[in-house]
Order: sequence, then structure tokens, then C-alpha cells
Amino acid sequence: MPACTKCGNKTQYFLRGVFVCPTCSNEDMFDFAALDTAARLGDTEALTGIAYMQFQNDNRAEAAECYTRAAEGGVPAGMFGLGLCYFTGSGVPEDVNTALNLFTMAAERGSVEAEAMLGECYNSGTGVYRDVEQAVAWYTKAAENGDMQSAHALGRLYRSLAKPGSNENAVYWFEKAVAAGYLPAYPDLGECLENGEGTSRDLERAAALYRRAAAGDVPEAQYRLGLLHDAGKGAVKDRSRALELFMAAADSGVKGAQYMLGIYYDNGIEVQQNKARAGYWFAKASGQTSAKTFDESAQAPPQRHTGTGGGEPLPAIRVVGASQREIGRTDEPRRVEEVLLPAMRGAGVTVTKSSDGGSMNAVVSDKARAAQWKESASVGDTVAMYNLANCYLRGLGVERSVKKALYWCKKSAKRGYKKAQCHYALLYEKGDVIAQDIKKAFKWYKKAAESGDPRAQSKLGYCYNSGTYVKQDYQKAVFWYTKSAEQGNAGAQFNLGNCYFAGSGVRVDNLKGVYWHLKSAEQGNVLAQYSLGLCYETGVGGVTDAQKSAHWYQSAAMQGYTDAQLKLGLMYKRGIGLQKDKEKSAYWFQKAAEQGNARAAFELAVCYHFGEGVAKNMKRALSWYIKASEKGNPNAQFNLAMLIKSGEYIERDPARSAYWLVHAAEQGSAKAQYCLGLCYLNGEGVPREVTRAKYWFKKAAAQGDSNALAALGRIPEVFMPR
Repeated sequence: MPACTKCGNKTQYFLRGVFVCPTCSNEDMFDFAALDTAARLGDTEALTGIAYMQFQNDNRAEAAECYTRAAEGGVPAGMFGLGLCYFTGSGVPEDVNTALNLFTMAAERGSVEAEAMLGECYNSGTGVYRDVEQAVAWYTKAAENGDMQSAHALGRLYRSLAKPGSNENAVYWFEKAVAAGYLPAYPDLGECLENGEGTSRDLERAAALYRRAAAGDVPEAQYRLGLLHDAGKGAVKDRSRALELFMAAADSGVKGAQYMLGIYYDNGIEVQQNKARAGYWFAKASGQTSAKTFDESAQAPPQRHTGTGGGEPLPAIRVVGASQREIGRTDEPRRVEEVLLPAMRGAGVTVTKSSDGGSMNAVVSDKARAAQWKESASVGDTVAMYNLANCYLRGLGVERSVKKALYWCKKSAKRGYKKAQCHYALLYEKGDVIAQDIKKAFKWYKKAAESGDPRAQSKLGYCYNSGTYVKQDYQKAVFWYTKSAEQGNAGAQFNLGNCYFAGSGVRVDNLKGVYWHLKSAEQGNVLAQYSLGLCYETGVGGVTDAQKSAHWYQSAAMQGYTDAQLKLGLMYKRGIGLQKDKEKSAYWFQKAAEQGNARAAFELAVCYHFGEGVAKNMKRALSWYIKASEKGNPNAQFNLAMLIKSGEYIERDPARSAYWLVHAAEQGSAKAQYCLGLCYLNGEGVPREVTRAKYWFKKAAAQGDSNALAALGRIPEVFMPR
């Protein structure tokens, strides 16, 4: 499976012909034709891409054959893929032992996916005896190699251990995953902060993490944030918002949210009191959904109202490790098969047996969700209207219909649902579903912003700050950015910090700039993370802290931000903020260089040139010098010119050497200016021209180059007045 082209994450999902990254949501197209051509020309690594596509298209035998050829060619991804085939019995007989051997071979050769898989196997006891130490070891390898799913899993594993220091270790790995922007880890770190487990109690930061992940549709975060709004702890007491969050989380199978919905319906909190509906959600939370419950719920769709309702909610049950779409589990398969299955299937629920055959999982189908939302929307539920619009827009559970999607989205928006208002504005702005209309887009963004939608507030801030769609007004930009930032919108927090740094709409206040960038960075905003690295490196905000600078550069680097990768490489090279480590320095230079960073390409060339952190390899050094030179790096241009001039590792060519010296000299390189002066003085690669030689010697001398000063002394006439 290919790594994400945006953040470098090596674990992606394949959906509808594209690879989707769970860390940054980037989508990469799958170029089958290019891989097929490469595979036919003998590229064994390309075979893994072909195999993956065949696997996704259920051509399991062909996939296994391609993986086998790749594995025989020594490709780690091929070994891992073939291991998956044996593990699942896809295209080859099921053989867990062979699978584990292949996973181990792939992992030992650097396959991050295989490292993660071995962590899973040892953690769950799949194919091996459960071994926590081995699980920790393999998860750690994968996490250190950038797999944030493994970092998250490692944190959860540590948190489950009742050992001294395990909670602190859990927080460490959750922090790593959060710093990389891996949203599923946010609620876990938030819960640790909320309860003071392994770290100091910090409700404010916990709420910020929940908000960021809830905005990214992470169900557990929606549930946890709902609890804060319900109790008014760490967030404004807002049971209407809590209800909205519980509904979203409950629909994704979070049992705690289902239980809280039962409480709300049982006591009439923000909804009309409905005992049958309460029973439906209580049954879901307990995993005992009966036919009677489904029948009653079908007759009693949710109806919201604006009253506060009565009754205090009971303490929420804590559910750890429930999957996002798991509704219930039961270890009574006979009861399920005889009593519950007919009713559940009739309600659009798919029931599947676990691999051990002794337990069952139930998943609500898209069709059933759409039917429920349609019923609720018909009686005025604005949230259901919005969800139904999304179903029609994406063809989930209903036949795709842009017309119906617009109808329900507009209806929800007109009735004041802020998410629908924001989405409706976006549709007008993009113009890919309906005719573009900037005035209407701005109108609906403004309505959504005034209704409290943080995304719309951030958008208005951007519009006023940049003069997009409206007359530029920095003060209004700050107003809306602040509104959004205070609700936890990471983009608004970053932009608000920029306003304080630049004095746009407010007085310059570097401390507040750092404050808001810190808020944004903690939610995974890569630009804010890089900015904090710069702030702590240069002392903007009054504090110079090399270790904090390195921390934030590393956070941004792990998300694939090239400038941060370069900075991190330099810090490892110089031992600033981090222990000097030439291997890690070379690693991060390569990461940045592979994304086209010219300075990093030069630094990597130097590593290969002198064997710093990597084995000396002049072929690779020259390759990276050339790449950096072509991208305009003057130091690389100078080094390349000197290598070409010497003819030791590359064909000697004085003209080509002079060519690169000219490029470096014109960019201000004093040593290149001096050497170019020598070329003109001696006629090496360029015509002999004393006047041009004087010109470049003077340029270099003006920068304090002692060799150039000496050269000028040997040409007395240069000091004569012109």
C-alpha cells in the first residue's frame, strides 16, 4: 500500500478507487496503468500495487500470485501482502503460522504495516499466545516509524495495564498521535486529561481535544464532549448541543451516548418525553435490542423542542474500546438467532458472527439510517433533515439525488440548523452542485456564523481578513476569528495568532500570538506547529527554548511538513534541543528532500558525500547535489561545480563547472564568486576576461572573503579610478 503523499502515513484505506489517509484525510488516486507498466518491466515493488488492487477487487488468487512474486523479489510490502493472504485464506489456503513468519520477515526489513500487524497479533493473541511485551515492542517500532494508528493502539494498551507508569506511557503515545493530527487518539488523550490519568488534570485542553475530534466526526469525542456540555464542566452547559452530540455518537454505536439519549428521552430533556424511545436507546446501550423496541421506535421518531426539560441525568456509563459502529455484542448466539435476528434484520441491521463463532455484532445499514432520518425529518427534526440531505448527496441508503439533497439541506438551514447553513453556503461557494453564487454563499456563512457555527465564523474571519467577497476589514476578521477560536476551531486559532503577530486588526501582541498558535498546534494544525517551532527557536514571544522548538518541529515533520523536516534534521545534526544524531539527521533530510526541499537535498548530498549518518556514496551524493542545484540551492551549486572541476567522481568539464559557479555566484555565494573570478582570470570554462575576474573578486571581497581580497591585491590596476 502506498504512503500518503501529503503526510507520509503508511497506513491508508482504499475506497472507491482512491487511497484515503486516516491521519490527514488526503486522497491519492490509484494509477493502475502506470503500476502495470512498471511491473511488466520487472519492477517488483510495482507488483505490490497491482496485488493490492486485485485484492480490493476480490481477485484474491491473482493478488496472492503478485504478492508472492514481489516477496520472492525481496520486497517487504510483498511479504506483508502475502502474509495477509495466508492470514485470511485469500487466494491461498489459510495458514496463520506462515502468515506470521511473513509478517516477521517484512517487519525485520522495515515494513511499518507488518510491524503494526505483529503488534495487533501479539496484543490480541491471534495466531500466537498473547504477549504484551512483544505487542509493545512491535507497536513501538511501527509508531516510531510514523504509524499513528500503532501509536494510538500502544497508548490504549498501556492504559489497560495496571502497572506503575503505564498511564504516563499511554499519555506519551497519545500525545505523539495527537501531535501528528491522528483524530481517533484525541478523545483518549482528552479522557486522560479530564481524569488526571498519567498527566495533570486539564479540563480546558480536554474539551479542546474533544471539540477538534468531534468536528472530524470521531464518535467517542462527540460523546465525551456531549458529557461536558451536559454537566457544564470544561464547556458551557448546553444540553441542546449535548443532545446533538449524543445523537451523532449514538448513531455510530457509542453505547455511552445511546445510554444518555435514553436518559434524555426518559426525562424529556431537550426533546419531547418519550418512554418508548428511551427504551429503544437503553436497549441499544445494553446490546439487547428487541423486536418490540424496534416496532415502538419506528412509531416514535425523535422530536426536538426548545424547552429545557426536567430531571438530572444519571451518571454516564464508561465504555472503553467499543468500535465506532458496533451497536451491541452478546455471548448468547442462540437467543440472538431465535429471538432478535428477525427483528433486527427487519429494521435494517446487519448481524455478523465473530471469528470465534460465539459472539455477534450488529451494524445499522445505510438504508436503515436513511429511513430513520427521513421519518424524523418529516416531523421537523432539523438534524435529521441535514443528515438526510447528506444521504441524498452521497447516495447512502437512498438513490443519489442532488435535487433532494438541496431541498433538505435548504429546509434544515432555513429552520436555523447551523451545520446545514454552513454546508449550504459551501455549496454556493464551490458551485459544483449548484450554480456558484458568492453573494448567497456569504449570506449563508453569515447566518451560520451568527448561529454559532465555528467553521462559518472562521470562514467569515478569512473573508474579512483577505477581502474575499467583502471589503477588507481586519477588525471584523479578528472578531469572527475570536468567536471561532474560542469554540476550538484550529484554523481560526492559527489565523487569530497571525493577526496578533502582524498587528492586523489588533495591537501587536506576540504572547497572544503564541497562545493561539499553541491552542491550534495542540489540535494538530501543522502550520501552527511549525510556527511554534520558529517562535521557540528565535524567541518570539519572549522565550527561547530549543527543546520545545524541537518538539513542535517534530510534530509538524511527522505530518509531512517539509520545512519542519529540514529544521528537525538540522537540530539533530547540530545537537540543538535534541541529542546529536547523524542518522536521524540524514533520515529527516531525506524526508524533506524527497518532497522537493532544495536545502534538504543539499544537506542529504553532504551526508552521502562525507558518510554522515549514512554510508558514503558519491553516486547518491552527486544525484542529490544535482537535484538541489537544479532547484536553486547555491551551496549545492558550488559543491557540484567543484566536483565537476576536479573530475574525481564525475567527468571533468570546466565549462559545466563554470556554469554552476555562475548560478551560485549570482545568488551571493562568496566562495563561488571567488572561484568564478579565478575561472575568468585563468580562462577555465569561460573566456579569459580580467575585467570579469575583477568584478567577481570585488563581489566576494565585499563579503569579507580573504582569498578574494588577496587576489585583488595581485591585480593592482583594479584599484585605479574608473
